[in-house]
Amino acid sequence: MKSKNNKIMETGKIDFNEIKMLIPKFANLYYVDYSDMLPKKLIKMLENVILKKDLSELYDNVYEFFNVDESINYYLDNLKNDIVNRYNISSEEAKEIIEKYKDDIVSILFERDDSDPLKELAKNTLDIHVRIRLYNDELISSGYTIQKYGINYETIKNELRFLRINPKTFKKVAEKRDIKVSNCPNIPSRNGKEIVNIENFVNELLETTSEANMLTILCKIDVLELIENFKFKKIVIPAGNKVGLFDSFNGAGSIFDCVLKQNLTLSIPNKKFEVEVLFDEFHGYSLDYCYGVLDEFWGKTIDLKK
Repeated sequence: MKSKNNKIMETGKIDFNEIKMLIPKFANLYYVDYSDMLPKKLIKMLENVILKKDLSELYDNVYEFFNVDESINYYLDNLKNDIVNRYNISSEEAKEIIEKYKDDIVSILFERDDSDPLKELAKNTLDIHVRIRLYNDELISSGYTIQKYGINYETIKNELRFLRINPKTFKKVAEKRDIKVSNCPNIPSRNGKEIVNIENFVNELLETTSEANMLTILCKIDVLELIENFKFKKIVIPAGNKVGLFDSFNGAGSIFDCVLKQNLTLSIPNKKFEVEVLFDEFHGYSLDYCYGVLDEFWGKTIDLKK
């Protein structure tokens, strides 16, 4: 004797509302393995988030890296088994029901999908190496050129202002290293407020090998923090992170023995200075490639503040 459920199946009374009750209330259509990380294409887009404060481009592109059909088939297969068990029908009969309502079932799965593949990939992605560059039309010459011909205040005044160094004090320290410095004013309001050791900064000037350097601070960005706090207004670079000179066009720079004496907070974008937040691997020669340094060389991750 056939069961009541079999009779329902025979008379075609298993409708979509009954099937809908068996569909999971939550779905995860975009599975991210623990070893999956953000592809380079998305990391490059992530750099734009820093200025645009918008994640839409990332979300528009992240789904192309997933085969959602595999996940959908997984849910459809489970649903087929649930129908078989609930209504005591054959697998083929359950399959026919799913085919009949497949479009509606898939639509509901997407509605109930609570996965966030971008954030899941971000969790697995290593910190990004970042160069905070003080852009300046007046490029700083090599240590050889500076030692031989000296340096004019106009060439380095932006860097001294950024590092909060009194030009007159800088001149005294530089002249002790046989560097001629011309036209340095006295700005005593900066005394004691320097964010680097002046002697160490002068040493960076002498130890650089390129003729086209810009002041550069090294740091790292936590990818997940950037995605979760993409509307940040300020970055805080930790004390102890390295400061030096780098020329990404020629792939050369200083020794980066100079470090921040205190946390440095910068508004992004910045109204006082032309500060660039550059992902190292995407802008000319990377410092990683040129110097062959370990991850520790880049210091601590920056904090993002709203």
